[in-house]
Amino acid sequence: MRAVIYLHVFRGDDAQHTADQFDRLCNYVKSQKWQLVHTYRDALTGKRKDRTAYQQMLAGAARHKFDVLVFWSLDRLSREGIMPTITLLQKLTTLNIGYRSFTEPHLDSLGPHHETLMELLATLGKQDKVRSESTRIGLKRMRANNQPGPKGFYAPGRPPVQINLKKAKRLRAEGLSYEKIAKLCGTSKATLYRLLNPLDEIAQKQKKAASERNHLL
Repeated sequence: MRAVIYLHVFRGDDAQHTADQFDRLCNYVKSQKWQLVHTYRDALTGKRKDRTAYQQMLAGAARHKFDVLVFWSLDRLSREGIMPTITLLQKLTTLNIGYRSFTEPHLDSLGPHHETLMELLATLGKQDKVRSESTRIGLKRMRANNQPGPKGFYAPGRPPVQINLKKAKRLRAEGLSYEKIAKLCGTSKATLYRLLNPLDEIAQKQKKAASERNHLL
């Protein structure tokens, strides 16, 4: 059986650790009496879909250049999330390409419990998709209502302006400048002006109207 190794080197992995992984994977392939035909090696983040060796491995699988893929662990194979990873494993199965995780014996398409494993992974993937969709909808609703998100953080979007408007109006009525009121209220002068200026205009109109009524009387 023709085997290939996919080796993913994370940032921070030392050379000895990487060499040890490679040696143990090679010895494992030999112990199974498989023929090692190629080793694919990436040194980029597992979330990037443009990993060169990873894409070459997929192309080799599509052309049936090997029969079984051996990798150290699932997180070394992919970190794109549950559903994309399940899709990858299902694609390999459809192509009649086997796979085996060295550190996770249950991730073995050549084992007796492969179908049960795939059903379990598919169920987990659906649950993850539902949770992600619910989270997206919830954050969208909180963002629209300016409600606080998880752990006290505001949902993505512009956070609401927290100003004691009553205090600001009182200080303005006492004759304080916008700049001084802004400092006392802990906000910017522009924000304060945007909030209070319409009120100032209304107050001035009311004052003018009252003056005109008194003049008529």
